[in-house]
Amino acid sequence: MARQKLKDYSQQTVFDNLLETLPPLVPRKDLTKYLGSLISVGHMANLDSAGLGPASIKIGGRIVYTRESLVKWLEARSQ
Repeated sequence: MARQKLKDYSQQTVFDNLLETLPPLVPRKDLTKYLGSLISVGHMANLDSAGLGPASIKIGGRIVYTRESLVKWLEARSQ
Protein backbone atom coordinates (compact mmCIF):
# COMPACT_ATOMS: atom_id res chain seq x y z
CA MET A 1 0.00 0.00 0.00
CA ALA A 2 2.76 2.49 0.91
CA ARG A 3 4.58 1.80 -2.35
CA GLN A 4 1.47 2.58 -4.36
CA LYS A 5 1.10 5.94 -2.62
CA LEU A 6 4.75 6.77 -3.37
CA LYS A 7 4.28 5.96 -7.05
CA ASP A 8 1.29 8.30 -7.23
CA TYR A 9 3.28 11.11 -5.64
CA SER A 10 5.02 12.63 -8.68
CA GLN A 11 8.06 14.86 -8.67
CA GLN A 12 5.98 17.79 -9.82
CA THR A 13 3.65 17.28 -6.88
CA VAL A 14 6.64 17.43 -4.54
CA PHE A 15 7.86 20.72 -6.00
CA ASP A 16 4.37 22.22 -6.08
CA ASN A 17 3.97 21.24 -2.43
CA LEU A 18 7.28 22.93 -1.54
CA LEU A 19 6.19 26.11 -3.30
CA GLU A 20 3.00 26.13 -1.24
CA THR A 21 4.50 25.26 2.14
CA LEU A 22 7.94 26.88 2.33
CA PRO A 23 8.14 30.38 3.80
CA PRO A 24 8.99 33.21 1.36
CA LEU A 25 12.58 33.30 2.67
CA VAL A 26 14.33 30.12 3.81
CA PRO A 27 17.40 30.63 6.01
CA ARG A 28 20.23 28.27 5.10
CA LYS A 29 20.57 27.26 8.74
CA ASP A 30 16.95 26.01 8.68
CA LEU A 31 17.16 23.87 5.55
CA THR A 32 16.98 20.61 7.51
CA LYS A 33 13.83 21.88 9.22
CA TYR A 34 12.09 22.15 5.87
CA LEU A 35 13.86 19.51 3.77
CA GLY A 36 14.83 16.92 6.35
CA SER A 37 18.13 15.24 5.62
CA LEU A 38 17.83 15.89 1.87
CA ILE A 39 20.78 18.29 1.96
CA SER A 40 22.96 19.39 4.85
CA VAL A 41 23.64 22.98 5.81
CA GLY A 42 27.40 22.45 5.47
CA HIS A 43 27.08 20.95 2.01
CA MET A 44 24.88 23.84 0.92
CA ALA A 45 27.46 26.32 2.28
CA ASN A 46 30.14 24.57 0.21
CA LEU A 47 27.95 24.68 -2.90
CA ASP A 48 27.26 28.38 -2.31
CA SER A 49 30.96 29.21 -1.99
CA ALA A 50 31.62 27.39 -5.28
CA GLY A 51 28.76 29.26 -6.97
CA LEU A 52 26.74 26.06 -7.41
CA GLY A 53 23.90 26.69 -4.94
CA PRO A 54 20.61 28.48 -5.50
CA ALA A 55 20.53 32.27 -5.68
CA SER A 56 20.96 33.59 -2.16
CA ILE A 57 20.58 36.84 -0.25
CA LYS A 58 22.56 37.93 2.78
CA ILE A 59 20.37 39.54 5.43
CA GLY A 60 21.85 40.54 8.76
CA GLY A 61 24.80 38.21 8.34
CA ARG A 62 22.59 35.23 7.46
CA ILE A 63 22.23 33.55 4.11
CA VAL A 64 18.65 33.05 2.93
CA TYR A 65 17.10 31.68 -0.23
CA THR A 66 13.86 32.77 -1.78
CA ARG A 67 11.33 29.97 -1.89
CA GLU A 68 11.23 30.10 -5.68
CA SER A 69 15.00 30.00 -6.22
CA LEU A 70 15.42 27.09 -3.80
CA VAL A 71 12.65 25.00 -5.37
CA LYS A 72 13.84 25.82 -8.90
CA TRP A 73 17.38 24.77 -7.93
CA LEU A 74 16.15 21.51 -6.36
CA GLU A 75 13.97 20.78 -9.38
CA ALA A 76 16.87 21.31 -11.79
CA ARG A 77 18.91 18.73 -9.87
CA SER A 78 16.23 16.05 -9.62
CA GLN A 79 15.84 13.11 -11.92
